[in-house]
Amino acid sequence: MSQKVSPKLLTLAFSVLALCFLAIFYIFAWTEPSVAPPGGNVAAPINVSSTAQTKTGRLSFTEFYDSNNTSYYVNPAGTISAILAGNVGIGTTSPPSQLLEVSGVDAKTLVTGSRAGAIQLRESFGTVTWSEWQQYHDVLRLNANDGTTTRADLITITADGKVGIGTTNPDRPLVVKGSASGVHSAAFVELNNIGVALGGWTTGSSTYSSIQGADLDYPETDPNRYTNLAINVSGGNVGIGELDPDRKFFVKGPADTGLHTGALVGPSNIGVALGGLTYDGTNYYSSIQGVDLTLTPPARFRDLIINPGGGNVGIGTDDPKTRLTVAGLTGTISGVDLRYITSTGAIYYFSSSERYKNDIQPFQDDFFKILQIEPKSFIDNATGQKGIGYIAEDLDELGLKYLVGYKDGIPDTIDYNGIVLYLLETVKAQQRQINELKASLDK
Repeated sequence: MSQKVSPKLLTLAFSVLALCFLAIFYIFAWTEPSVAPPGGNVAAPINVSSTAQTKTGRLSFTEFYDSNNTSYYVNPAGTISAILAGNVGIGTTSPPSQLLEVSGVDAKTLVTGSRAGAIQLRESFGTVTWSEWQQYHDVLRLNANDGTTTRADLITITADGKVGIGTTNPDRPLVVKGSASGVHSAAFVELNNIGVALGGWTTGSSTYSSIQGADLDYPETDPNRYTNLAINVSGGNVGIGELDPDRKFFVKGPADTGLHTGALVGPSNIGVALGGLTYDGTNYYSSIQGVDLTLTPPARFRDLIINPGGGNVGIGTDDPKTRLTVAGLTGTISGVDLRYITSTGAIYYFSSSERYKNDIQPFQDDFFKILQIEPKSFIDNATGQKGIGYIAEDLDELGLKYLVGYKDGIPDTIDYNGIVLYLLETVKAQQRQINELKASLDK
């Protein structure tokens, strides 16, 4: 009697048979590596061997340490992200700098350090010092520190193009600020240590602006420090108070009325004022005036000395032959003469009123001695002109000392007005003799 096979049993047997065939297929399909890992035809796993490896996929890690020296590491999420021993290059394969070289990157996103937006350089030999470029809001600053808690702001560059040196708030294209005291403390523009010093001159409580030629080889207080200052040596005009000077040196003061508004030349507030002198608000006059600006008119005006060390002065002429040469004088009907005192150099008009004289006494002399003088012709040494007249030494020898002007005890000039007096007194004496002779003949 035949027995029936259960369908469940057939299904189970078929499934076991299928699994066996599948296992046999995978066994015969696998190819064994030809060499030991990490070589051969299988991707190498990361291992501790000394063989170089390459991974094309992403690698996640917390920290990387140098196996030779664990002092050097990379820790992206750490407080210190990396400590490296050699040069660092970004965008370059051969950075020459021991610290950092950046090529082909946007400088705005370059580095952020202990101070946000700053590139900082440090020196840790002994006292730690550092300098840094820092982006502070819309201002770029170069700072420095000498190891103390004080940070010095050296250079400031604002977003609108203003540069400050020694100041963090420049209000014009370039502002250079030095210390609060001293001579020319702000800036020095030089070649080989000789150039132009710009800044402030402080004396006591007074401060002055200054431009000074200087030699930095000498101390600031050494008088040898200061040198000649040449302006526009290759050409061009210089204007003070004038934007378009039409001559080599042009000084223009304000247009209002007043005294000497153009320029003052001299030490401190005492010197020579050049400019315009206004009397009535309409008429202007050119003027050269010795002044003391610490005073007010009329006490302000002082003596004006010209060529105290020598040299001639010309008025109306460019070729003065004597100490004072005046060309173009006009005559008057007043008849007032000028007198020059050779011993003092004083020039004044010859007055006759007793208001200008004292110790008035009758004058007596041998007036007839004037008749002994002899006229001479000569060539003037100063002008080269031929002239006629008397010689002072001749009058001195005749005893006519009242008619001679002496300089350093030596006869120098003759008082020709005095000669007229002597001649007049001689004529008067002769007239008396004539009158006496006439009276005796009439008897």
